[in-house]
Amino acid sequence: MDRSGIRVAVPRGDASDLRLTKMLKQAELVRAESIAAAVDLVRTRKADAYAAPRFLLLVEAARLPGSRVLEDGFATIYMVAMVPKGNSARLAYVSEFIEEAKGSGLVKQAIERVALRGVQVVPPGQRSIQ
Repeated sequence: MDRSGIRVAVPRGDASDLRLTKMLKQAELVRAESIAAAVDLVRTRKADAYAAPRFLLLVEAARLPGSRVLEDGFATIYMVAMVPKGNSARLAYVSEFIEEAKGSGLVKQAIERVALRGVQVVPPGQRSIQ
């Protein structure tokens, strides 16, 4: 996508905007005020593509006939939990809960319950998808 003349829509200031601002050398970012506005830029052909997390793209592509989601990605997005510094007991509790939720299948069930596509659960004991 990083070619001269290619216009990529992103919501202004979101993670895709910040990441692609650093990555793209030739393509032009077209910033919109919302996800809906960014998708509308593609729909009205004022942008050639829309960059977002895969799970959002899959939802939006279903609403935009003739569109498709590319297999390649430009970033991996991790969902995390945090606790204030110095709260080692809370950190241990939250970490244990997350590991148990992944191991028991609770996280996967929650993803399936809301029909979220394009999301992977990191296996228990692992810190990232390999």
